[in-house]
Amino acid sequence: MNPFFSYFGAKWRNCLYYPDPQFDTIIEPFAGAAGYSVRRANGRAVHLYDKSEHIIMTWNYLIGASEKEIRNLPDIEYGTSTDDEKYQLTQEQKCFIGWHLNTGVVRPYKKPSKWYAPDSLHDGSKILWSQHRRDRLAAQLRYIRHWSATCCSYEDIPNQEATWFVDPPYQVHGKHYQHSNKYIDFEHLASWCKSRKGQYIVCEGVEATWLPFKPLGRFKTKSDSKKTKQMEEHGQHAEMEYIYTNTPLPTQLKLFEEV
Repeated sequence: MNPFFSYFGAKWRNCLYYPDPQFDTIIEPFAGAAGYSVRRANGRAVHLYDKSEHIIMTWNYLIGASEKEIRNLPDIEYGTSTDDEKYQLTQEQKCFIGWHLNTGVVRPYKKPSKWYAPDSLHDGSKILWSQHRRDRLAAQLRYIRHWSATCCSYEDIPNQEATWFVDPPYQVHGKHYQHSNKYIDFEHLASWCKSRKGQYIVCEGVEATWLPFKPLGRFKTKSDSKKTKQMEEHGQHAEMEYIYTNTPLPTQLKLFEEV
């Protein structure tokens, strides 16, 4: 499946390089756009958790919405808002559409970004929120009908045998989210991850110290300005991603830079 919406730090592009899920259930405690499950679930049970009400509202809307409803959602004209009366949108529809009004964001937008401006080099109305995209996403809904989404903290998730894909706000560069890194006790999170039943895959970035992470590879993602500047100073154009897992990495996996 293709991503259902864009989210800062999402793992859809590079999730193929993480270990295969070994259980019939995937749990994402910091779900976001659930890139790992979207691309790797293949019919497995999926339980998504997040403290963000916007994230969980979006997933519950998608799980329950009909294909016809998604296909019939309106274009949002540049200079207007999803709150405008002429669109007659529910709160759930506004939330879902809002993720598509910009790219790589941490909250849904109400107004189309500059990508949608008439003089933009990128036509957002064609590549971000378009009839083609709505049709494509509508066709995917049947694959997530059995998924669940719950608004809660990772501590409250029952422990069970599953593939746990843990992608929290990063210890050093996870400041952009509403529930950012400053609200996470990483020492507690480390113990929690290691106590999961089944398979755990934990994601992190540069300078993380709360688990003995190993480098996975370099991937192009949306960075904050400070990290982008640091990368450019070292002649790098992609971010290093790190992993901690109780699953052996594929033997053919080598440190690489995605192009």
